[in-house]
Amino acid sequence: MNLYQQLNRLKKPQLITLIKDLARLDPAIEALIKARLEPEEAPSQPDSLFNENEGDWVRAEFAFWRRQASTEAPRPIREKDLNPMYGILGVISKLLENDQIPLGFELIEEYLQLQKELFNHFDDSDGLMGDVFREATELWLDAAADLRAIQPEACNWSTKVKQLYDQNDYGCQDQLLPNANQLLSQDELQQLAWHYEKEQRTALKAPHPDDVLYNSQAAHARLGLHGVGIALEDFSLIEKSLLLSSPKPNDMQLFTLVQSGIGLQVWDRVEHWLQPKFWSNDHQRREMERAYREEKGDQQGALELAWQNYQANPFAFLLIQWWEEATAKERTAKQPLINKHVREHQFLREAVDLAMISENYPLAAEVLIQQEKELDGLEYGKVLSWRDIFEQEKLWLATALCYRMLIEDILNNGRTKGYPSAARYLQQEQALSKRIKRYQSHPNAKAYLSQLKEQHGRKKSFWKHVPEL
Repeated sequence: MNLYQQLNRLKKPQLITLIKDLARLDPAIEALIKARLEPEEAPSQPDSLFNENEGDWVRAEFAFWRRQASTEAPRPIREKDLNPMYGILGVISKLLENDQIPLGFELIEEYLQLQKELFNHFDDSDGLMGDVFREATELWLDAAADLRAIQPEACNWSTKVKQLYDQNDYGCQDQLLPNANQLLSQDELQQLAWHYEKEQRTALKAPHPDDVLYNSQAAHARLGLHGVGIALEDFSLIEKSLLLSSPKPNDMQLFTLVQSGIGLQVWDRVEHWLQPKFWSNDHQRREMERAYREEKGDQQGALELAWQNYQANPFAFLLIQWWEEATAKERTAKQPLINKHVREHQFLREAVDLAMISENYPLAAEVLIQQEKELDGLEYGKVLSWRDIFEQEKLWLATALCYRMLIEDILNNGRTKGYPSAARYLQQEQALSKRIKRYQSHPNAKAYLSQLKEQHGRKKSFWKHVPEL
């Protein structure tokens, strides 16, 4: 529900109280309210609280945030703190929709000027405020494009874009240049590309202190050139931005190059950068080659690469990429090798997951029951998913062992909020004893209950949830 909907639902006494509270916050807000109450200033549209004075309301909000940044003690930003900031973006969007474009552009410019004050004051470790300003940057581009359409000479638009990008200290304008083609012409973008290339070359040649590892000026220009390359859909600029600073790109940089090349469908350059001689991590290279073949429409080539990736590193996340695309015949042909990987895998989680993905549920139950492998940080949710599948397949001993793993995870870690769930799992584990003929090397239900009481008998807050068994 947006601000307007919430206000429309307020009863008259609630609205009066709200307006009184707002008036006490700031003399400017009080003056705005008084102006609104004058008959000659009454809104022409009764369903809008702000109507033609949205700009006054938005500027009052800006003043509020500046006051917070200057008077409040520094603290982490919270999601609810930012609801008004999103509300302001909504108001500015509405102005643009209502053809009040110059005012909308003026306000979004002021909005972006708040970045430095707010980031210097609030702790944005969760990136919540960054998300707001990234959205504001997108709106700035829309507003600028709208304004240029009606006032082409309002400013030097290339300079405007460059100035905003140069203020990108907090990463909120990262997508400005890649999307600048909605505002700037091809020639203007090319001029920016030349500017950033020159700036990057100059920064790389300038004397650099030995104790400073990061050349921020060169990095800023490199990202600028890269962004303009995306806007122009010119892969040669993207290559140049990277190779000027790193003539021998590392795997992460190669990943970026190939990903950009796939996006622009420059297949010859993608194939060039996928050559093994450039990569130190052949698994990552094959993954990128698989993505390339998929995007190009070579499904069989992508499938073969997916199998090669899995065979070189038999892990569940790689098998599933192959399994989901393989035919029934291809799956059957590869099943013996997958089964071999299940039995030989070092880690229990991977072994069970490989068997689960290949739909060999009895083998998954077998390796769980044997439990000769390392328990490599099993998550609670993972064991729950195993339990559901084993239960569905009527593999009762494996189901019971999953319940035991869940119980022990809760009790061993003292998760008191999970005690009711652990008690319920214990009841279900004990009930399975009627279905399990042989527990193999594991204690039967009665022995397991005795063992649990011996280890955790003093946890009364757990046992009070357990009925007499």
